[in-house]
Amino acid sequence: MNRPRTTSKTCIRSQDDDDAVTDHASATDAGSALLIVLVILAIALPIGVGFSYYVIAARATSESYLHRVRAQQVCESGLSHVMAVLQWRYDPDDGVNDVHDLFPATVPTDGFAGPAVGEFSGRYYLCSGTADNNDIASELHVTMAGLDFLSDSALDMSDPGAPVADDRGFIHITSDSEVIGRFAFMVIDESGKWDPGAVAATYGIGSEATGSVVRSGASDSEVCMQDVGIADFDTYKPDAGKQWHSHRQLARELQPVDFKNKVIQNLFPYSYHTETFWSDTDNDGIFTDSEEYNRLDLQDAAAITLDNLYKMFVAPDDTDVAMPAIGDLVDDNDCAWIKNLAADGVLASGADRRRAAAQTAAAIVDYVDSDSDATIVWIDTQGQVTTSDPGAANTEIRVVGRENQFGLSEISLRLDTTVVNAGGGNNHLRADLYLKGEVYYPGVENVPIGAHSLTVSFTVTIASTAGGSKTFFDAASYTMSLAASSNIDGGTMHYSSAWELAGSHTEAAFVGTIPVLTNTYQITNCEITSVVLHDGGTAIDSFPSQPFNTHWWNWNSLPLQMGDLTYYATLEALDPLNNECDEAGPIPSYSTVWRDSPAGSAKLSYLGAAVGIGALTTLAGGNTSISEYSDIEVRNAVFDRVGELGRVGSYMPGRSLRFWAADAGDSAGVDAAILDLFRVGSDTPARGRVNINTVNSDVLTGLFTNAATVPVADAVAAILAARTTVTFSNMGDVFAVEGVSGTDVTSDKVEEAMVQLIAELITVRWNFFTAVVIGQSVFDYGDQYFYRDLNGDGDTLDAGEVVTTTLGIYDHDGDQILATVKLLAVLRRDAYRNTFKIESIELINY
Repeated sequence: MNRPRTTSKTCIRSQDDDDAVTDHASATDAGSALLIVLVILAIALPIGVGFSYYVIAARATSESYLHRVRAQQVCESGLSHVMAVLQWRYDPDDGVNDVHDLFPATVPTDGFAGPAVGEFSGRYYLCSGTADNNDIASELHVTMAGLDFLSDSALDMSDPGAPVADDRGFIHITSDSEVIGRFAFMVIDESGKWDPGAVAATYGIGSEATGSVVRSGASDSEVCMQDVGIADFDTYKPDAGKQWHSHRQLARELQPVDFKNKVIQNLFPYSYHTETFWSDTDNDGIFTDSEEYNRLDLQDAAAITLDNLYKMFVAPDDTDVAMPAIGDLVDDNDCAWIKNLAADGVLASGADRRRAAAQTAAAIVDYVDSDSDATIVWIDTQGQVTTSDPGAANTEIRVVGRENQFGLSEISLRLDTTVVNAGGGNNHLRADLYLKGEVYYPGVENVPIGAHSLTVSFTVTIASTAGGSKTFFDAASYTMSLAASSNIDGGTMHYSSAWELAGSHTEAAFVGTIPVLTNTYQITNCEITSVVLHDGGTAIDSFPSQPFNTHWWNWNSLPLQMGDLTYYATLEALDPLNNECDEAGPIPSYSTVWRDSPAGSAKLSYLGAAVGIGALTTLAGGNTSISEYSDIEVRNAVFDRVGELGRVGSYMPGRSLRFWAADAGDSAGVDAAILDLFRVGSDTPARGRVNINTVNSDVLTGLFTNAATVPVADAVAAILAARTTVTFSNMGDVFAVEGVSGTDVTSDKVEEAMVQLIAELITVRWNFFTAVVIGQSVFDYGDQYFYRDLNGDGDTLDAGEVVTTTLGIYDHDGDQILATVKLLAVLRRDAYRNTFKIESIELINY
């Protein structure tokens, strides 16, 4: 009980009292200390326990994080492995799958395969194994906004294969052979699909509805999404200025009901194409960075020069390359177009190829420039091109471009020999030489007869046993008036209306004595030394065209001639504006440029001959409009479309550059590879180009609808059939496939209209892939027993179902999966370099 406290100023206590007080205080202090300790312990114990739990949790978290980091590293290693596998599989130097190295995906022999039926059909997969027996296949399941992107169960095992096998997936082994991780992957071929941000037209399948976008070939936004297989096309058209960047973005924002089918089969919302061309300068078939060149802009008139074009065709990086005159040089630095023609045997020698390059370059220059003066081109003995005459000693080849002007079409010669009784017991011989000429202006009718003329020089030598050999005409010259005119084959022809006497000469005492003609005479040389077509004071067409010869063409007569006779000879140009060849060549073959009469003979005809002057009979079909691949134009303006090159005159007389084949026999010699060298407009990266090697029939249908001249299904079938054996290495290759075009060789312009609508929408260079990779960190038990239900009965322990784990081998149901990470990456492959770039990467579903 409490007592009242008293206070006094003084207190006196005995010693015994002091000891009692001290003992009482000590006992009180000890109890207080114990109480304090207990309190401290009561407080510290929870803290300590909590700290211990924290340490344990932190350690578990750290271990979990460590396992996840390890799994992520395994996953990233798996992605590196994917790129290495793809790069090895498509390595052009590995001796494997060489025919498909440029675009190997979707070719069954290259490992890519896809289910034939079901919601995942129409897609092509490359998997990391061949047997689904270790639970990793189900982990590859991917959903995007609740929509399946990859199946939640194994794909068709009989076709693409399961993701991984027991002996696959080890990415690191420790010193004691412990497996610490495994991975599996699924690669989806996205190459050759339409970018939905680029395909935007909305007119119906196979037709162009009123008010719709009419295809011009300028943009893939003209391609109809219905034709690509997307019924609800407006769903996938991005807002103005917006682009789709991934399937996941499409799924998240649109939730499309046809996502698993047509969308992911035929659309790929990422594309990036920078188009260059490859010139294999060392001819080893291997692309190197130094062999890549920018395409030439056909709308840049200043860039369309003879030098730029010629070097792009045969010598893009050479300025002083020594080349033997006329020799059969195999030029290492030819572009693919020239190489293809050489392989087809069309351009057999180096001189052939240089001539074709110069002729085509001149034709392109003349197509673009605003004047009507044909470009005259010389190639010197060093293989370099020039528009200045280097002189005969330094000239290898001379060619002329193609312009809207007259060109020599035909020359006819008549030689009358008459035995004249001159009296005094001797006979004389008189020779009268007559000429007819014809020039032609293609493409324009009613061109008035102007200040042009045709000057012919000729030489005639006749031998006789009585009078020896005499030259009757020694490079005599005559100028024809060409006063007659008519419209033929859509153009204007000016020609000689009658034989014009060009020269007359008599040699005395030349053919024997009177009255018996016991001796004979023979015309040993009748040649046209040169022909020059003048327009005013300018020579616009002249022969011989090369410096190696002294005459254009040479004839002689049959032996044993007696009495009065009349001889004929005619030369017809197969193309009045591409006739640069004389008798001794050397290139091209004279018969590919001129038709001589008597046919195939250098002998004059003394039996009489009908002359074709005044009627255009130059080509196999009878005239240019119905001859093979012959539609040629000279626009005198820059190009609108790359495919318009098909209207340019080629190195072949009477033919334009040819981008199609009417049948299999015509597949050789197609010029379509030249398309790969050019562009129209800016060289900025483009979206939406389709890799023409695709085997997606819907994509091909969209590409050719409203463009093909044959039923679209037939064109698509022809391409898919060709893809079973070949890979298109040049964007022009597809046009040379039999069946993509019609079969009428006279419909050149009509057939090549298709090329203009498609050429700038396709590529062969870029491949795209989606890679899904699973990485797992693993605890590898050794010598531990575990139960594996091999027969699936669920509850009965059968023989062989007790298994021992083994270090260094992943034991399904035995070893522990510590963490799993899954990622999705978009890979872009440069088929020229066989290099890969990761365009995007993200962790998914975790």
